[in-house]
Amino acid sequence: MANDLINFPLASIKLSELNTKSLLDGSESLQIIDGTANKKTTIQNIGEYVEEQAKGLAQYYMISNSTATTISAIDTFYKIAGTTLEGVTPSNFSLTDNKATFTGNNTTNFKVTAILSLTSGNNQDIHIQIAKNGIVQARSNQEILTGGSGQAQNLVVKDIFTLATNDYIEIFTANKTSATNITVVNLNVIIEKLH
Repeated sequence: MANDLINFPLASIKLSELNTKSLLDGSESLQIIDGTANKKTTIQNIGEYVEEQAKGLAQYYMISNSTATTISAIDTFYKIAGTTLEGVTPSNFSLTDNKATFTGNNTTNFKVTAILSLTSGNNQDIHIQIAKNGIVQARSNQEILTGGSGQAQNLVVKDIFTLATNDYIEIFTANKTSATNITVVNLNVIIEKLH
């Protein structure tokens, strides 16, 4: 039985239907025709692939950041500046500074949470929004007014996004009072797949 091969189009078969195609015990080899090239695999390989595609998690952060986000114009959103670090090992995401790019193959819904503290000038109206593919999402908007003595202010921003392959998430900020720069001192961004 181990040498028997079965052929079927990849797009027309479900993992749960493999038993109906052959008496496979997990060690037999399948020949899958995907439209471009024939590939040989095992039931275990398919199961691992399906399980991996079902995952989705990312976290990046920065602590005690001193790099200011340059505000060139009032009421304009800019990507938060600073060097971010990887938190948990990402699953189906690649990370660069303040950017998480979805690398999975299946379009999926994610919850994005950003917790941050920031400083700016005195009595500045500061807004934070989550951006998808560089476009800020107004529905995620949160704002704070900095104090009269310029102390750090804390904020939480959340939203839900549908991400396809190569879509990316970033956190942006705007000053609606003046062109005073904003420094996000601490940032923790968590992206979780919704089931």
